[in-house]
Amino acid sequence: LLVEFVDLRQYLFLWRERMEEMVDCGEISIPRIPKRRDGISWYKICFGNECVIPEYFVKQYEKQQNSKKKPNTNSSTVLNSKTKPPIEFTEDGSPPFLQLILHIDHGTIERLIYDHVWSLQENEPLPTHKTLWLFALLSRLEKPLTGDVASTLTKLVRFCVSEREKIPEPLTIETKEQLSNLNILICIVEDYFKQRA
Repeated sequence: LLVEFVDLRQYLFLWRERMEEMVDCGEISIPRIPKRRDGISWYKICFGNECVIPEYFVKQYEKQQNSKKKPNTNSSTVLNSKTKPPIEFTEDGSPPFLQLILHIDHGTIERLIYDHVWSLQENEPLPTHKTLWLFALLSRLEKPLTGDVASTLTKLVRFCVSEREKIPEPLTIETKEQLSNLNILICIVEDYFKQRA
């Protein structure tokens, strides 16, 4: 897995350079993406229009709104359909498509990793679509890591190890997938980024 991850990072680096050339030549356009701190729009892009927003994002949204009318502050809030992020996505959200991932700047990559990790819910299975997004974001994360990013990755690997220990035996199809998702993230964070639980 680690060799494939390193190869993927090289591939993405080469494609990013190629896409920059294609943008300069007018062959492709840059997708309109939300601002770095617009966590709710990013969460909708990743997980869908009717997704349940974790409390973490609700609090972040409230801070940004200051004196504006605040959203419902229950433990979770469902986004209304009027608030739409700048890029197109389906009702179920968007997978981390190559064109999208390659056009996200490094600061936003770090912020999205931070937001995804801090929105993880204990005792809830790690969904495959969240694993896909974390994998894609980690594939674009540059080294050396800042202290904040290193701390976030440590939190991620602790979460994954803790959740892995809770998976009951014997394994079912669902728990096998869950175990695979957790092991992939643990392997990348511990072996490539050298952040241990």
